[in-house]
This record gives sequence, C-alpha cells and structure tokens, in this order.
Amino acid sequence: NLLVSVLVASFYYRYPGMPTLTGPVHTITGSFMGLLIAFRTNTGYERFWEARKVWEQIQNRCRNMARIIANYVVGDDQVVLRVMQILTAYPYALKQHLRGQRNLEEMRRVLGERDVALLEESSNMPQTLCMMLSLTIRKLLVNSESGIENQYLWETLDRHIQELVTHIGASERLATTPVPLSYSRHTSRFLSIWTLTFPFFMASYCNPFISVFAYGFVCWALFGTEEVGHIIEEPFGIPRSRKNGKPEGKEEYTSENLPLLRYCEAIKYDIEEVQGQYNLLPTTAPQCTVSYMTITVDNEEEMFVSNGDQDKWGQGRDSV
Repeated sequence: NLLVSVLVASFYYRYPGMPTLTGPVHTITGSFMGLLIAFRTNTGYERFWEARKVWEQIQNRCRNMARIIANYVVGDDQVVLRVMQILTAYPYALKQHLRGQRNLEEMRRVLGERDVALLEESSNMPQTLCMMLSLTIRKLLVNSESGIENQYLWETLDRHIQELVTHIGASERLATTPVPLSYSRHTSRFLSIWTLTFPFFMASYCNPFISVFAYGFVCWALFGTEEVGHIIEEPFGIPRSRKNGKPEGKEEYTSENLPLLRYCEAIKYDIEEVQGQYNLLPTTAPQCTVSYMTITVDNEEEMFVSNGDQDKWGQGRDSV
C-alpha cells in the first residue's frame, strides 16, 4: 500500500492537473469501515476478558477446595493430599488441553506414574482429573461414621468439582469458536480497498509527497487496530503452524495474551502453601457440648441455648 501511495504521489507530481477522488463517498465509507474495525476489536476484547474471568474463577475454585479439604477432612491425610495433588495438576492439564498439547512432564511434577499413565490414555485430561476428584471425595461417604456431616462436606466439594467441569466447557467454547471467518475476511478486504484508494483522495488536499507520510500513518493506525483484534480474539495463544487446523505437539505460540503458565504456577504455589499450613495445624481444638432448654411463656415456646459448664476439650480438628 505504501508503494502504491508513492506511485500515486509521483503521478500527481508529474501531472498536477489530473483529476482526483473528491466528494463524500470516501468519507462515508471511511466511517462505515471505522465501525467495522471497532466492532471487530471489541469482539476480540470481550473474548479476551471472558477468558480471564474464567481463569480467575478456576484460581478461586482451586484455592477454596484446598482450604475446605484441609480444614474439614479429619483423620484421612491420604484423601487430603490426594485432592491437593489433583487440584495442582488441573490447571496445567487445562492449559495443555486448550492448546492441543500433551506434556506429561508437567503432570509428573505433581502426580504419580499410575495417574500419568491414565492421563496419557485420556483425550480430555482436565475432565479425567475431575473424575479422579469425584472418586477421591467419595471415600468421605463410604468411610463415614457420622454420615450427615460428611454428606454436607461431600455435597460442598462436589459442587466445586461441577464448577471445574463447567470451566472446562467455557474455556473450550472460547478456544474452538473463533470470530466468523466471513466477517473477518469482509473487514480485511474492505479495509484493503479503502486504503488503496485513499492516496487518490489525499492528492486533492495536500502536496502529493506529504500525502505519503499521512497515508503511512493512516495505514499503520487502521491495520494495527485490525491486527490487535485478530490477536486478542485468541486469548489462549496463536500457534505458529497448524496441521489439519490443530497445533502439532509442543507448539510454539506467536502470542500469549493470557499468561496461563503463570496462573498455573500461582495456583500450585497457593495449594502448596495450604498444604504446608495443614501440616502445622494443631491436633487439639476446643469442643463445646450445647444443651437446650425450652421455656413456655403464655403458650409460646422459646428455645434457649446454654453451654455454661458443659464446655469440654476434645481431640481432632473437627472438634468444634
């Protein structure tokens, strides 16, 4: 386009009396083109920000599950550590799933060989990890002596697992549903035609060679804005090369709009911190025995709670 502008400027410098493009046509079409580019960029930013909110929810969900499992599951350290291991592996698995990658070394950092072998056979690693979580917390019901308390705990943890599965679907929707190609192509073609005719329009307003610099600035602004829309519409990264529409193996990405690896490391660090605090939690906690007294006043019953001299100390983190 810049070469065309130089040729047009040279032509009008050599033949200053030649007609130029005038009138409102170029101005009107320029306004329409600006709306197309603005809509294109806004659509890309909405996808980018939605992806960021999904990963924020993933971070919060993993932290909450680690906190709950560390504080309310008592007497079964294997279940606690198992859940924390799977939670640590989940964001790494989701990152790879969204990019079509399969890096089992990341999984071996937190999981055993048996789990890694199971993930190797899986077509959806984060979903498989959610299944592992469900199987692990099921032990809370199977080994329960006080069923009603563990029932509430199991339901709470299961709701968190359901949300993790929901986050997989939300991320897949963003990764596999790009902006319609027809709209993207129409915007690019219209922008190319408009910029090619722009030098003929500028020649009637200023010196032909000054118009070259103005044309260069206009092209930089318009094409740059359009390219920003193309980049941010892929929040999980754009691979350098694709085979049959999918990234190959350990693909390098030209851009990483969301630093997924940094999010994964942050979740890993937070869970490890919770695990360290779990190992330091006291093994004794105050236990209070509550007594109830019902008093009838004017045929109306009121219940009072008193724990006065009934307080006592018990063993275990669940003695509250």
